[in-house]
Amino acid sequence: MTCLIGAANRDERRYRDPDRFDIFRDDLTTTSAFSAAADHLAFALGRHFCVGALLAKAEVEIGIGQLLDAMPDLRLADGFVPVEQGVFTRGPQSLPVRFTPVAG
Repeated sequence: MTCLIGAANRDERRYRDPDRFDIFRDDLTTTSAFSAAADHLAFALGRHFCVGALLAKAEVEIGIGQLLDAMPDLRLADGFVPVEQGVFTRGPQSLPVRFTPVAG
């Protein structure tokens, strides 16, 4: 038996346009995403909540913060539309971006 969650968090009754890759979703906030109150499957729910979720949150905040500081005009390459792929984990196969390097 193989358990696949490729369809997780794709309920159109809960998430607006669930098949679109969007890191700025306003229907999934960081306030609840990394807590036992989360209503998505990434870190489980209730007593089965992942004990490493807060570490993951800190790593994401620090890493993304440093990336955006180094590349303040980071954006998707012109005309690129991300398409999610995969069965066990889902995401774009590539993510071409444009930015102006900051000297320093």
